[in-house]
Amino acid sequence: MADRKILKFSLWSFLLFVVLPISLVGYFLIETDAPVIHGKVYSHIQYNERQNLDLYQPTKQVYEKAPVLVYLHGGFWAIGIKEAINNTRFNGAVNELRDAGFAIVSPEYTKARADRSPFPYCIEDAYETLLWMKHNSEEYGLDMDRIGLLGESAGAHIALMAAYSEASEFGVEEETPKIDYVIDVYGPNDLKKIYQLELLDSIKTIREQFPKEYQDYLDLPKFLLGFDPELDTVRTKKILETYSPYLRVDSEVPPTCFIHGELDIIAPVDQSIALQARLDSAGVETELHVLKGVNHGFMGVSKEQKAMIQQWVVDFVYKNTQGLKTDEP
Repeated sequence: MADRKILKFSLWSFLLFVVLPISLVGYFLIETDAPVIHGKVYSHIQYNERQNLDLYQPTKQVYEKAPVLVYLHGGFWAIGIKEAINNTRFNGAVNELRDAGFAIVSPEYTKARADRSPFPYCIEDAYETLLWMKHNSEEYGLDMDRIGLLGESAGAHIALMAAYSEASEFGVEEETPKIDYVIDVYGPNDLKKIYQLELLDSIKTIREQFPKEYQDYLDLPKFLLGFDPELDTVRTKKILETYSPYLRVDSEVPPTCFIHGELDIIAPVDQSIALQARLDSAGVETELHVLKGVNHGFMGVSKEQKAMIQQWVVDFVYKNTQGLKTDEP
């Protein structure tokens, strides 16, 4: 009798903790038409000593070598996963592009931790993703003459840094493939202004209510910079300037599209507006799409706005990718 009870309990535990979660994930992926359920996907390919990437091959063979869009996930340089490309924000755009013959690469990158800033390692990772593509372009059929970047939040910041800088500045000596365009989705680009946000002051006030042994874990500036910025203001200023794409603009940077929520409190829309103005002055092609009533992470987005986001991404990719087939939009 006891054995039967144990067997019954084990069966219910298996159903509850294994089968049910897998079923729910599967339902979510199918219901949201996630890219991972379509076509061939190569997962967890190691591209450097620290990180892996996922490669989503085209779902239709249109070109001998596929144009590539690299997706960089968000997460405040501290959290987030490469699989976030399946979280519904860009599913429509990604699926359409793969149907049009594009490959999508989604890499991990170095995150902040208690004893180490993510900089410059996350920027190095972006360049090393490009180098992995270059070294493996024949095996996977990737076109190194047609590459764009799509990033959201911290990932957009990394995308801008990679597109607006020279790889050698970050210790990457080998020449990386040229970036044709960048799509910046609610990304910060002037870190000094992010550092001065009232939101960080509010977090600091909240942090001080916690026991001292926990306060360091909630000290976001210290967590991201790797030291207490108030103890070394000169070093802080230098780092904030070094990692601000806003200060790296010249006439040679690639066309840039901005998609930003009007009510964003994490990376205010003024960041994108200011960078667009600076790019316009340098003669760089830009687009700016501001979503009314929408906060960071597309919180508050409507169904109609979400559809527009997909179209903006696809249109900008098509417009800035050379040699597309004439029957494509």
